[in-house]
Amino acid sequence: MFDYKHFDSIMNHFLLANIVIFAKFTKFEVYPVPAGNYIQLSVDFVHYAVYTSEGHKVLEGNEYKSDQPVETSFFQPRVYFILTLDNN
Repeated sequence: MFDYKHFDSIMNHFLLANIVIFAKFTKFEVYPVPAGNYIQLSVDFVHYAVYTSEGHKVLEGNEYKSDQPVETSFFQPRVYFILTLDNN
């Protein structure tokens, strides 16, 4: 079982050091761009988290299935980062 607290720790280290090394990158698309009331990701993920550029987590979810809508109507206009964990 994956410890999701460790997932947040990875993001915190990234924000503090501005450097993080991942063993594997998964290419995926986010659409629509610009986002309205929802976004969709093109790949399945075990866990995902959305962060502001200041490092504040604004959303997270588990067991994301490709093309499932993710509610973003409460997001403020700004840049966001998506950190994901897949099954591999």
